[in-house]
Amino acid sequence: YNRSLKSFLEIDYYPENSLKKYLDLYLFEIFDTLNKSDYLQYLHNGNFTQNDIERYTKHNLRAIINALTFDDKQFLLDAFEFVYRVYRSRKIDLELMLKIYSASINSAYRIFSIADAKAMEKIFIFLEKMHSQLILDSEKPKTSLNPEDFFYNEQKKLYELVLESKVEEATQFSFDFLQKHGLDIYTYQIMRTVMSQIGYDWEENKITYAKEHLVSSLFENILEKFLLPKNQEESKKSSILILTPPSEHHGSGAKALAKILNANGMYTTLLESQRDIQSIISQITLDNPKILAISVTLPNNLYEVNELIFEIKNHLSNINLKIAVGGQALEYLKEPSFSIGADACLHSPNEALEIFSKWLGRS
Repeated sequence: YNRSLKSFLEIDYYPENSLKKYLDLYLFEIFDTLNKSDYLQYLHNGNFTQNDIERYTKHNLRAIINALTFDDKQFLLDAFEFVYRVYRSRKIDLELMLKIYSASINSAYRIFSIADAKAMEKIFIFLEKMHSQLILDSEKPKTSLNPEDFFYNEQKKLYELVLESKVEEATQFSFDFLQKHGLDIYTYQIMRTVMSQIGYDWEENKITYAKEHLVSSLFENILEKFLLPKNQEESKKSSILILTPPSEHHGSGAKALAKILNANGMYTTLLESQRDIQSIISQITLDNPKILAISVTLPNNLYEVNELIFEIKNHLSNINLKIAVGGQALEYLKEPSFSIGADACLHSPNEALEIFSKWLGRS
């Protein structure tokens, strides 16, 4: 956060607070402010617990930090709209949410540098000016299914099949499409669109968390059946470590990439369990991979990817490791403002295969 803020405001000095310490201190100030007002009592009466406040406050702060990192006002709006939609699904309106954050500005001046606090103040002023537009945008039903899309009928058909848990029909439909159009188009034009729509449905409380995970598992099984792994014995010397950032709750993208790389003769290790940054660094030291591939779906987790890459390069500067980042979150960033620190940003399976083959010295 301090590194990105320095770039954002062009100021020379920042206290050496870690991002975690920053979040913890800021959350403490928010609760201190709330406890001195009637906000907490109001929220508790609405069955909105302190844990809920803390969780969604962290989401909001991550969105803000990420927007600062990439110096992009539209990205800030997109990230903030996502957070607001989460709040709204829990029956908390945007006006109250803005009051909660604005109320903590004065507290921020007490424990952070003036530059930090002024940066926050600028953000909240901007958000308050956009208040009406944010409400209008967020109240609209959000969808990834666009009737003008070339594959709209196929997307809609598969979406209906997975929503109704018609596993065999969805699998056969996917196989037919894969045979006709190939892996890239299926992954990025069909599967990702359907998964995004399922995510929006969960966000709006239209489907359960269990249903959302069931759909993720279905797509993983489809890819696993389609991508029959080749013999990997010759490629085990060239390892690829695949993972998601610690705060990411879904590993479908990482699993799909692992299966695709395996099917093309590349040896991969997939870290499925969520780990903190230090554990990831320890795993890299243990496995000594040639490539680290990070899959990130939620834009709010991009700041964590940035921090992860920084820490890896800081602690493991003596190893020859290439780092690639891919996933749906990259769509939220507008080139050339995107500078997350990776050696490559991946936008398709074919691009991953091409770049990884080059890095591994394969023909």
